Amino acid sequence: MSPPGLQLQLLVGRIVPSPASAALTQALRRAEVELYDDRPSGFLLQFQVTRDPGPLQVDALLRSTFVPFHRIVLVATLNSAQHPIMDGLITRIDLQPGQPPQPDMLTVIGEDVSVAMDLQEKSLPYPGMNDSLIAAAIIAQYLQYGLIPNISFNLESPVVVPLEWSTQQPGMTDRAFLNALASRNGYVFQVLPGPVPLSNTAYFGPPRNAGLATQLTSFGFGGGMGSAQRALTLNELPASNVRSLSFSYDALAPTTVAGLVQDTLVTDADIPVLALTSLRSPALASTPALLSQSNIRLSLLDPQGMDPITALMVAQGMVDQSTDQVLTATGELDVLRYGSILSVAGMVGVRGAGQQHDGLYYVKQVTHQITPDSYTQSFTLTREGWGTTVSTVSP
Repeated sequence: MSPPGLQLQLLVGRIVPSPASAALTQALRRAEVELYDDRPSGFLLQFQVTRDPGPLQVDALLRSTFVPFHRIVLVATLNSAQHPIMDGLITRIDLQPGQPPQPDMLTVIGEDVSVAMDLQEKSLPYPGMNDSLIAAAIIAQYLQYGLIPNISFNLESPVVVPLEWSTQQPGMTDRAFLNALASRNGYVFQVLPGPVPLSNTAYFGPPRNAGLATQLTSFGFGGGMGSAQRALTLNELPASNVRSLSFSYDALAPTTVAGLVQDTLVTDADIPVLALTSLRSPALASTPALLSQSNIRLSLLDPQGMDPITALMVAQGMVDQSTDQVLTATGELDVLRYGSILSVAGMVGVRGAGQQHDGLYYVKQVTHQITPDSYTQSFTLTREGWGTTVSTVSP
């Protein structure tokens, strides 16, 4: 099942999947893949099957191929370039028997391979380790799924002295614990397919830094910042390559944070904690909301159980995350017209929307919709305010 100009490869298996049969690939009638930068991604595959003997018999497929927690890999080849668009595990199987002349439909649903980290709750200490080292230790337990660690180190994150206390995984699954650690650092934890088939990038760090070295191709003050992803272009026929694109500015999203935390180790005094601006890098808006709005929401930090350094780190993370939702762009594109596949957790340029809305955006979410006749993507882009920071976007 592939629209003209695209080749879609399906791999299925227990730990190391192998290419599916030609009959099974042809039986795939619809594929939907949702990829997120800050939460688990998922997939839905719909197959036309039969209850009669043969390679597409439902009972045989359920016994040998579509087994719960078997691995599913989808690879799209466009313009001779391979794009892994999903690497996940089967978590649900639905059968809809057809009433003649309607065929039987088998729907296979699952999540990215990080769901393997979400099956067992644990209570474990991590003595002498900061959050980034803990993330590395947990990710290393799942290398059989082709995980490639990409971990940022927060210099503000303290290394806990074992004789005082240890960071504790408090009865959480590994995935939930990684997300909790990421959140308090203003980070994200994500597992995304690629860069090559059967590999996955396990990223723990600031949202905009994921793959930044390969996403951006040039830098310059007052000049341009190019993006390796094709720019989204509208209102510039015949170069327009998006079906739709709309923008929304939320003045209630940006937040500053203040609070008091007790210094229990040295002075026993209350220390003020204040976070007023975002440290997201690179800055994508020339007029960020935190610096331009006359009214900004103030949130009070609950510092219970925090030392001063941790409290400052959490406050800064709250501010950084709030700015990610200020200016949001949503849209849809036809992959064959766009000429490429838009990737989540990277940068993309927008042109043709006007000075306040043109420029670079962070790709927060992408949904792939593939049928035998079409391949479309819907997407969500974000940045911290109006105005472009670059004069041009490319290509």
